[in-house]
Amino acid sequence: MPSYELDRVKLQADYAQETVTSLERTIKAAYKHKMNSRSVWRKMFQDIGFHLFWSLSIVVCLRYLFKEFNIGGLANSKFEIKTPKDIKQRLSDVRGIDEIKEELENVIKMLQYPEKYREKGCKLHKGIMLHGEPGTGKTLIARAIAGDSGCNFIFCTGSDFDEMFVGVGASRIRQLFKVAREMQPCIIFIDEIDSLISATRRSANEGSSSRATINQLLSEMDGFTKNENICVIGATNHHDTLDPAATRPGRFDKKIHVPRPDVNGREEIFKLYLDKISRSALVNAKILAQMTPGYTGAEIENLVNTAITQAIHEKKYALLLLTVFRSEAGP
Repeated sequence: MPSYELDRVKLQADYAQETVTSLERTIKAAYKHKMNSRSVWRKMFQDIGFHLFWSLSIVVCLRYLFKEFNIGGLANSKFEIKTPKDIKQRLSDVRGIDEIKEELENVIKMLQYPEKYREKGCKLHKGIMLHGEPGTGKTLIARAIAGDSGCNFIFCTGSDFDEMFVGVGASRIRQLFKVAREMQPCIIFIDEIDSLISATRRSANEGSSSRATINQLLSEMDGFTKNENICVIGATNHHDTLDPAATRPGRFDKKIHVPRPDVNGREEIFKLYLDKISRSALVNAKILAQMTPGYTGAEIENLVNTAITQAIHEKKYALLLLTVFRSEAGP
């Protein structure tokens, strides 16, 4: 074969080799690009899934916190709401309060017939403070006032407005009064109110959220219009610790001291609780009242329950219940 033919074949072979090598490089680059594209898409979907997972986790945690700590809703709160038909207590059911009964009856009349007083130019009480020693019946009196006056009744305690989240207490106060305005005529009863409007809540030692809560309560009471049939009743065992800004005229301007019952009051209370148990005719309420000076209604109720329990334990039952009363009440 001539030499020029060999050179031509050699050139064609070299060209073919270069073409195959270039084609291999192109195929490898395309495959690598395809793999890189898949990695990019895979990484993007992984990132989206990761963020969705944590977003859903945060939403679930927030829903749990809102439910657990009663944030932003009166329906899920600890407040007890009752309509007049749900309230069975009446002032006639409260014994041992002869000293303040007339005063309470006047409060009930003002709540029953507010227009009768307004047309004469009278300003109704925005707040009524019941103060006295523990067990004297302040909560029962508040329910009896609502029962006799035919008002809706919202029950809560001062500690219901203390939460770990800033602003929750003030928000709950606003919601409380919003519901009360929708339920007029309405009584808002705050038991142990000293934990809410104590003078120490304004001190430097308390957080700003505590001051915001009490300020919200005071501003809500100041915001009552003359046509609003809402009354706030507070009960406390520590009247001397309350914030003067709350107890000034125009807010809790009616103060009623609930005393310990005297001997006649204790006799009525004994009769009330003795009629609910099996007892001997020898058990005399008047004698028991004379044997228990200084007892409150709650202490008398506990005494009766302790006596009947002890009588059953000792198998004395009703016939010897008087001796058990004597041993419990003392000489």
